[in-house]
Amino acid sequence: MLKMLFTPIQVGKMELKNRIVMPAMHFLPSWEGKVLPHHLDYFVERAQGGAALIIIGGCTIDESSGAVNMLSAKDDRFIPGLAGLAEAVQAQGAKIAPNFTMRGVTPTRSSWEGGNRSLLRPFVPVLRAKLPASCRFRRFNRSRGIMPWLRPG
Repeated sequence: MLKMLFTPIQVGKMELKNRIVMPAMHFLPSWEGKVLPHHLDYFVERAQGGAALIIIGGCTIDESSGAVNMLSAKDDRFIPGLAGLAEAVQAQGAKIAPNFTMRGVTPTRSSWEGGNRSLLRPFVPVLRAKLPASCRFRRFNRSRGIMPWLRPG
C-alpha cells in the first residue's frame, strides 16, 4: 500500500511524479498580494521534500475577495511573482496550483469589469451534470461531528 504513494499518477492531462499532495494552507503573509522571498523558500522546500502537487493557500481574484495579506491574481501586475513561484517549484519536479478565494458562494465580476455578474453561472449546470445521480449532500451534524461532503447515497 505504501509503495503506491510513491508511484506516478495521471490526473486528467497532468502527470504527477507521486501521490503526495500538499493541500492549501494560508499562513504565509503577503504584502499587497505579492509573492515574497519567504513564499519561494517555503514552497520550493516542500517540492524538494517530495510533494508532487502543491496548492498555495488563499489567492484573491478580485478587489472584494480575501484579506489584504493574501497572495493575489486579481490583475496582471501579480503575474511575474506567481510565474516565478511556479517556475521555482516546477524546477524541483513538482506542480503548483492556486487556491482561488472569492467573495460569497460564486465569484463575481468586479464593478470595473461591468457589474456584479457571476463568473460561474455558465458552468454550474456542467458541474452538476458531472455528479453521479446517486450522490447526495449531507448536512452538518454537530452531535456526530460530520462535516458537509458528497457521499454516495
